Amino acid sequence: MARFDRLTDLLSSLGEKNLKIRKVILVKFGSLLFAQPPKSPEQEEADSKEPRELPRNVGTLVYEALKSHPNIFEPEQISEEEDQEAEGSRDGFFVKGAFYNYRIHLPKAKQKYKDMDCAEHFSVVSRGSLFAAYREVEGVPIWSNIGHEFRELAREQIEKVTPLKCPNIGPCPIHPDFVIVVRDDEQEEQGALPKRYLEDSDLFIVVSDPRPTVDLVLDCFFDFGFSLEGFYDLALSRNEAIDTSDEMEIHFSEASERVEELLQTPSWKFWETHALARKARMSVAMVHGSLVDLESQLLYYERDRAERLDSLEKDRDAGLLFEYVQGMTAPGIVVPPSLTAALSFFESELQLYGNIRSLLYASLLGAIVGSLLSGFLSYLALKK
Repeated sequence: MARFDRLTDLLSSLGEKNLKIRKVILVKFGSLLFAQPPKSPEQEEADSKEPRELPRNVGTLVYEALKSHPNIFEPEQISEEEDQEAEGSRDGFFVKGAFYNYRIHLPKAKQKYKDMDCAEHFSVVSRGSLFAAYREVEGVPIWSNIGHEFRELAREQIEKVTPLKCPNIGPCPIHPDFVIVVRDDEQEEQGALPKRYLEDSDLFIVVSDPRPTVDLVLDCFFDFGFSLEGFYDLALSRNEAIDTSDEMEIHFSEASERVEELLQTPSWKFWETHALARKARMSVAMVHGSLVDLESQLLYYERDRAERLDSLEKDRDAGLLFEYVQGMTAPGIVVPPSLTAALSFFESELQLYGNIRSLLYASLLGAIVGSLLSGFLSYLALKK
């Protein structure tokens, strides 16, 4: 079987007729998140809910870091563009900026995903956070590791030689493969519009174009990059809502434990029960605060997601990714209906404790006043 026969048969079944393939380019899109680490534990605590601003010209900083890596060759800036900070969260920033191209030579011995299809030679086009790892292949399907390997290489190098951190943002690379299929130049008039097909979540782009591989990948970047940047913007917002949901669960667990401990502590242990009640009220208040934050974040997220999905569905090119993006950006966060009832129970128990404590204090005060008054009256009787 010739090297492209399987792919030719696949595309023929999708409607591509009389196809003769000259070359095939596999493209794996992914993203790097950039964050400024805290200078101290105190700053980390103070800034825990707000992103820390990045240094200027992050794109240039990252480019200089990557081109100094011993396995990266022929670094090239393709366009002049100022860095722009896009969506930012407590995790970090998704940055947009100039285009760069790199050639990677990574021996298999240095690779981390050896269980996948390993390629020692591949290239990468990047624009700020978003990148596209690519190489020419003999055929598909192929379970390539090039996106994973560049993500790991770039993260380690950036964190090693710059003050930046690269927190995880998933999925990276995204699951669909982008496969650029270049027809034989003699078959069809050059400059004909690309044809796009979606098969098993992978996207095939058939072109008649004699330009170099990097130019074809840049075209792919221009056609799909904006929508993929929006996809990762949503991933940032969703991650922030998940973090808030996790915090709410922690506060709820603390409140539950403290109310339970309060109920099990004898009421005559005034100082101990007072401290437990105060901590329980603080935990309940923090649950309420997290719940308000979460509902606000989910409201914003759902609105933003609906707008982006509507725009994506209407996009002639990126619209083929609609079902994938729709599925991957589903919020997946639900506030348990029982949470409100549980909080009401905690608050009623704390209120009941407060009432009992007031009665105990009043009784104790009454006993003390009665004792003093009785002693005083006895004293007066003796004086007569």
